[in-house]
Amino acid sequence: MSVSTEQVKELIIELGCRSNFQIKNITEFMLPKSKEAIYLHSEGGHPKTGQNHT
Repeated sequence: MSVSTEQVKELIIELGCRSNFQIKNITEFMLPKSKEAIYLHSEGGHPKTGQNHT
């Protein structure tokens, strides 16, 4: 089952994060009550997952 970028954005906003800006295919969200940011990268309307480099 795949999810769209819009579905992920809606969920992040429902969790109380706010969107600061979007540049091309990257959207920055600020965590609630924090100065930490998370970034959503999408490609072709679908969110891209990050990879751990350990």
